[in-house]
Amino acid sequence: MVGNAVNHGFALGNNLAMPAANGEFLVFLNNDTEVTPGWLDPLIESLADPAVLGAQALLLYPDGTIQSAGVAFPSCGGLPHALLQGFPRRDANGLGGARFSALTAAALAMRRRDFLAMRGFDALFRNGMEDVDLGLRMISERDGSFVVRPDAVVVHHESKTPGRFATSLANRRILLDRWRDRMPGDDVELWSHVGYEVVRHDVGEHVSDDRRLTPPVPILRRVPTITATEPERPSLRWAIKNPAPNDPSAEFWGDTHFARLLAAALEGLGQQVTIDHRPAFERASGTFDDVVLVLRGVAPYRPQYGQVNLGWLISHPEMLSRHEASSYDRLFAASAVWADAASRAWGIRVDSLLQATDPVLFNPDRARPDTGHPVLFVGSSRRMVRPIVRDAISAGMPVAIFGREWEGIIPDGYVKAEYLGHDAVGAAYRAAGLVLNDHWEDMRTAGFLSNRLFDAVGSGARVITDDVAGLGTMFGRSVQVARDQADLASFAALSDLDEVFGDDAERRAVAARVHAEHSFAVRAEVLLDAALEIRRRVISAAPRDATALASQVG
Repeated sequence: MVGNAVNHGFALGNNLAMPAANGEFLVFLNNDTEVTPGWLDPLIESLADPAVLGAQALLLYPDGTIQSAGVAFPSCGGLPHALLQGFPRRDANGLGGARFSALTAAALAMRRRDFLAMRGFDALFRNGMEDVDLGLRMISERDGSFVVRPDAVVVHHESKTPGRFATSLANRRILLDRWRDRMPGDDVELWSHVGYEVVRHDVGEHVSDDRRLTPPVPILRRVPTITATEPERPSLRWAIKNPAPNDPSAEFWGDTHFARLLAAALEGLGQQVTIDHRPAFERASGTFDDVVLVLRGVAPYRPQYGQVNLGWLISHPEMLSRHEASSYDRLFAASAVWADAASRAWGIRVDSLLQATDPVLFNPDRARPDTGHPVLFVGSSRRMVRPIVRDAISAGMPVAIFGREWEGIIPDGYVKAEYLGHDAVGAAYRAAGLVLNDHWEDMRTAGFLSNRLFDAVGSGARVITDDVAGLGTMFGRSVQVARDQADLASFAALSDLDEVFGDDAERRAVAARVHAEHSFAVRAEVLLDAALEIRRRVISAAPRDATALASQVG
C-alpha cells in the first residue's frame, strides 16, 4: 500500500502509486465503489486481445440503474456523456460489439506498459476528465479501442469524496481546449448498439457563461424490435416494478423471485423485460418503456401517461386505494373474492389473476416423497408469532424451519437455516412429509392464495394451510385446512398421510393441473394480451397525423 499525507487527487495520486505496481495489468477502482462477485476476470480477459486498450466494468447506481456504460462523444461536438446513464442494466446487453474512444476510470483495467507509455494521467486535471484525456491520447497514438464489459458489475456510490466537483468547470475547459477539434463524435454509433437512435442534441440550463462547458444531451428514440414471425404480437419493452429494495435482502422477498419468473415467461413470448426494484420505480428512462407492470404489494406506484400501465395486486390489499387502483389501465388481483368485491365497491374493472408457479423449479420429479423433513416450513417469522408454526410445535410436530428472525419467538432447535435457495425449495417441498403454509390475516380473509400453495402443490407435496377464502377444492386433497392446534394434532397422529392427502399418483395429477392452469407462462399470456389490447385501443384513438416525441434522458 502507498499512503500519502495529503489527497493529491485521482490523477496525481494514481501516478504516484503506479511505480509500486509490478504486475502486467493495472486496475483503477474508485474509493466510492462496491464490487460484485466475479467482476475482475472479464476485464482481464478482454485485455488478452491486443486491439483492446482498456476494459471498463459496467457501473451501476445503488438503485440498480446504470451510472456509466462507457463514454460517448456527441456527434455535434462538445463534452462527452456517460452512455446509458439512468437506464436499466438490461440495456447494456447490446454492448458486445461496441468500441469506445475513452472510458471512466472508476473501474478500469489496462496494461501497465500502456499506462507507462502515456506517462500516466495528466495531473492538470483534478478529479475529472483525466480518464477521458488518457483515452483520447491513447487512441491518437496507437491502433485499438476500449470496451465495456456488462458482465463485470461494480456499484458506484458516485461523488462521495468531499470537494469532488470543486474543479469541474476547469477540467472541462482544459479538455475542450486540448481536444476541441479532435473529439471522436461517436455517440450516434454507440447509442445504436444499445437500440437507440440519436434524433438531435440539446443543451439545458448552462452551467457557466462559457456555453461550451455544458455537455450536449442526446435526444433519443428507441428503435422498435421487429418480430416477423408474429407481427400481431410485437416485442414490447416491459418494466416490472418489484417492491423489494435493491440490496442483498431482496433475495428474501418472494416478490423478487416472482418478478424474475414472470420476466422469464414474458421473454419466452418475445418480450423485452427489465425489473426495477423499489428505488428505481421512477427512473427517468422509464419514458422509453411500452408497458409498466406493477407487482403491487407494500410499495405504491404512480402511473404516467404514454405507456400501458398494468397493476397486479399480489399482496396486502389493504394498502391499495381506489385512487391508485383507478390509475392503472388494467388492474388484476390475485384473489377472485377480492377482485369481485372491489369491482362492485369501486365501480372499476378488476380482473382475477391468481398467483403462479414455475413447473421447472416446482415439479414432482425434483425428489422422492418422504425422504426429507417430516414437517417443513419455509419463511421468516415476520417478527411475530405465526399461528400455524406455533400450533404445529405445540402439537409436537417435528417442524424444520428455513427462515429468518425466529430468535425468541419459538424454542431453539427448530430453525435449520436462515435461507433455503429458491432453486432448492421445490425439491425440499417434494421430499417433505408435510409442508406448512399460512397467510397474512388480511390476505387470508380477502382470498389471496399464497404463492407457496401453488409451488408446493406443483411439487407434488402434501400441504397443510390455514383456511383462506376462495380455497375450496382448488387443489384437491393435496391441500388440507388446519383451523387450530387440535386439527394439527390430528394430522400429526395420522399413520398413513396418503389416506387424507391422496397417494402419489393423485398428487401428481393435481400438480399437472396446476402446471397447466397456473404457470407463469399462462399468466404471461394473459398480461401480454391485455397490454396489446390496450395499445391497439390507444393507437386507434390517436389522431392520424400524431407523431411520437423523442425523450430526453440526461
